[in-house]
Amino acid sequence: MLASRCERVRTGLDVAFDDAEASRSLRGMRGGVWMTVVAKPDALTSVAASLPEGTVHPLGDNSELPFDDCPFEVVVLNGAAMTQTLVKEIHRVLKPAGYLFFSVEEENRGQRDSTLSKIYNIFLRNGFDIVSLVRPPWWKFGFGGHMLTVCARRKAWKEHKPLGGLR
Repeated sequence: MLASRCERVRTGLDVAFDDAEASRSLRGMRGGVWMTVVAKPDALTSVAASLPEGTVHPLGDNSELPFDDCPFEVVVLNGAAMTQTLVKEIHRVLKPAGYLFFSVEEENRGQRDSTLSKIYNIFLRNGFDIVSLVRPPWWKFGFGGHMLTVCARRKAWKEHKPLGGLR
């Protein structure tokens, strides 16, 4: 999905993989300048030792990303670390019309509180359009434990608001 949306990435960010291999793969696959944000403090040293100096940063308190507004074209997120606060921060650091990619395990298929409905609620309320959802072909057989891969695009019009509330 990343290949079909982004031929070449000039500026990318991978968030919360806590593994240098994922970061190296993204950097090699799409080119450009990539930054890495590590969510687990104990993984920071090992990831930083495996990647270029100055490109690995810890996730801040309250899921804050240590970057200015709008420097990245693409963000790739470990879906297991997804929170509404982190989604707001990703919106802040993405350029207008930038892309966010992530995969999550889909649970509660067909129920009101399904993973899919939660994704739509979080992303549509925080300035994203869902561009595509991909399920594996065996999904239709109803087996559990399926990964849902999502591509979302940042809406350019979404106004940034402080995390604490309205202005």
